[in-house]
Amino acid sequence: MSDDRPPAANTLVPVVERWLAEAGRLAATSRRAYGVELHTFAAWLHARGTRHWAEVATAEVREFIAARHAEGITPRTLARALAALRGFFHDLRRYGLIRSNPAADVRPPRMRPPLPQVLDIEQVTRLVTLAPAPEDPRALRDHAVLELLYSSGLRVAELAGLNTVDVLLTEGLVRVLGKGSRERQVPVGGPARQALMAWLGVRSQWLRGEQPALFLGARGGRIDPREVRGLVARA
Repeated sequence: MSDDRPPAANTLVPVVERWLAEAGRLAATSRRAYGVELHTFAAWLHARGTRHWAEVATAEVREFIAARHAEGITPRTLARALAALRGFFHDLRRYGLIRSNPAADVRPPRMRPPLPQVLDIEQVTRLVTLAPAPEDPRALRDHAVLELLYSSGLRVAELAGLNTVDVLLTEGLVRVLGKGSRERQVPVGGPARQALMAWLGVRSQWLRGEQPALFLGARGGRIDPREVRGLVARA
């Protein structure tokens, strides 16, 4: 004999609805976002047989976050879900509905830093066709910066961190100190070598005191990576 009874209602949802209705401290957008996360969690718990919020343990919160992560949910969204759960359980504990906050000690997955941007073909074409004005230190420096970026594929921070002793023009190499303090040698093309030689010929005009940096700012100190990014953006 088949069981035609309707599925049991999710007894967890009314508590979520009441909490959302009374969460006056939340902005409307946050309330909607938190509502999505809490309803998703309530449905996940209900499917596992949980009927009361007092039954939820820290292990279940961790398992839920891990399951969502395995589905491809971004770390940013998971962090928002945890924020919703922490706030929700915090208030349930304050109301005396649960003894402890099961989400308090759960940490979201680490967010990966964005990959470094690379120049597209159009940007590269503009860079290599720049013609610096002779004897203009800024123009010669900028041209050397752009040529070296194009030729070597260095990160902006790596380029800004170069010292004059790192440039081996005879060998056509630059020594780079990358992540984890690992040193590597990077080949430099002919146009970049010529641009570096031209810049080194006028570098002393910007030098203030003893400064080992290869590329200098207008005040004689090491060039700021933000200035390099701005230079690329304007090229």
